[in-house]
Amino acid sequence: MDAHCRMVEAIEAQLEREGVSLRARHAHFVGHLPLCKRVRIRFLHNVSASFLQTRPEVNSQQLGALGICASAGYTLVNTVRDARVKSLALVAPWLHDGDIVRTLYGGDAGVAERIRLANAARMKFEQTGTVEYVPAVSETNPMAAMPFKLDFYTNKERGAIPQWPNRFAVMAWTGWLTFDPIRYGRDVAVPLQVVHSEAAATPDGVKEFYGLVKSQKDILWTEGEQTDFYDLEPQVTIAVQAVVKHFDSTLQDNKPEG
Repeated sequence: MDAHCRMVEAIEAQLEREGVSLRARHAHFVGHLPLCKRVRIRFLHNVSASFLQTRPEVNSQQLGALGICASAGYTLVNTVRDARVKSLALVAPWLHDGDIVRTLYGGDAGVAERIRLANAARMKFEQTGTVEYVPAVSETNPMAAMPFKLDFYTNKERGAIPQWPNRFAVMAWTGWLTFDPIRYGRDVAVPLQVVHSEAAATPDGVKEFYGLVKSQKDILWTEGEQTDFYDLEPQVTIAVQAVVKHFDSTLQDNKPEG
């Protein structure tokens, strides 16, 4: 288990209390994946969807996808590319494009430097098998993946558990910094629910993405910082209730009998 798994478990527990499970009336698969290669995330998405379609208690024609934080971008892109997913929900989504990336990571120079380091780290890995890391979260290291104060990742009562190594592969910078999920908004063709806060991550990116979506959509703006939506009340309950209502209304037409 790592910090992300602890967050997912907290939200899944709340979903269970609301009468929703990963193998219930509809298939809701929750994702908060590490910042890794997009091809690997695409593979995991395909495996998850394919597995759910084999379950007798799941309506294989009514799969819903829920993405949280960074995984929201990957989840929405996978939804666009996979017609098996019929409904989409994003909670506290971190959605960025080139402009937002430059704002967060030191402008053109900061982005270029990280990509330079990523290329060198990949070459080293290919030559020696050694993976170079920086902290995933740090208040003092400007080269950390998230150089911010984030209580969830530093609080031992929340996400700072021994199993989480707090590290980010330097060679992953290229994939992360060049990833632009916002532009896929115009391609979203399924009902969408977003839950976010102005004090959470990339609110401008969320607004830009939401404005591009032409399918049925709703956005709930509430209060709270980014990691409050991971495991704290009332943010978790607010998000879960919105997501359950969304999936109930958008996946209800073809429930399995019995």
